[in-house]
Amino acid sequence: MPAPTFLPSESDTFAKLPCSSQMCQDVLDGTCAAADSEDCTDYELIFGDAETSGYLAIDTFTFGETSVPGIVFGCNGATHGDFSGASGVIGLGSGPLSLVSQLQLSNFSYQLGYADSDGDGTSETTITFDAAAAAVPQTKQRRRRSTPLLTSTLYPDLYYVNLIGIRVDGDLTGIPAGTFDLQEDGSGGVFLSTTAPETYLEEAAYHVVKQAIQAKLQLPPVDGSAVGLDLCYTAQSMASVSVKVLPKLTLVFDGDDATMDLRRANYFFKDNVNGLECLTMKPWTGGSLLGSLLQTGTNMIYDMDREQLTFEAAATSRVSPAPLKMIVAVVMWVLLS
Repeated sequence: MPAPTFLPSESDTFAKLPCSSQMCQDVLDGTCAAADSEDCTDYELIFGDAETSGYLAIDTFTFGETSVPGIVFGCNGATHGDFSGASGVIGLGSGPLSLVSQLQLSNFSYQLGYADSDGDGTSETTITFDAAAAAVPQTKQRRRRSTPLLTSTLYPDLYYVNLIGIRVDGDLTGIPAGTFDLQEDGSGGVFLSTTAPETYLEEAAYHVVKQAIQAKLQLPPVDGSAVGLDLCYTAQSMASVSVKVLPKLTLVFDGDDATMDLRRANYFFKDNVNGLECLTMKPWTGGSLLGSLLQTGTNMIYDMDREQLTFEAAATSRVSPAPLKMIVAVVMWVLLS
């Protein structure tokens, strides 16, 4: 069921953001002034295979019983593609327009829910802010691990981490040293994304991981162009793979035992329409991106004051590969007046 649409005419506190405002200049770099417009118009954003455009506005936002005036947001005039029935997108980056920056949050966390065992729905997906983000007590079964958050001079709005390597069945793969390093000029590195479902690895790293998985599975790969993925197998052949045979992937980050164990649903996607099960990783150049499917089932806690990412496995029951349309699994947000 589609979410309600925000109607500016029904809000007494709504106003269009003027082109002369600093926020508009930061976001649009003066393009509205060049177009001789009084309003902050004509932004365009792309989220996976969906896109939206509109103008910047300002209004009072209410979170539970707390009202916050003066929040700047994009009022969409046109949308294209699949937004999964939601009527808005929430920004959690470190840029000036993000909700995190505007609310001056010191920390936030999210947990993306897995699809249920039958693939009909998902377990709970949550977002928490400030004190509540770190309020869940640590247990022996779900030990928290931490790694520093890094900043790229080229892309300061993104959250980068220092990925040291990737293990397959406990063994570090032979990824060349420095492949994941964030360079002094801001290039390269590894950043986190909730708007892209797939994970993108530098080509040198991707091919090493791909070959390691192929060697473990010992199954004939098939063409995955129908779903836009590189390494695919028939769902029938993958159904015969036991839990013991399926390779276990572990991400190794900078920090004290800062490892993240992945489940099958984090890196394999089952497409029932085409009868395929595919690795949800792709080769990339110029950097690496850890997508939403890979983060699913993990409580991700961002501490801006300490410049630290803390993560822990969420308590889950049976899981199945999540839908690939999880393009904005955590960032889809209903904007209500």
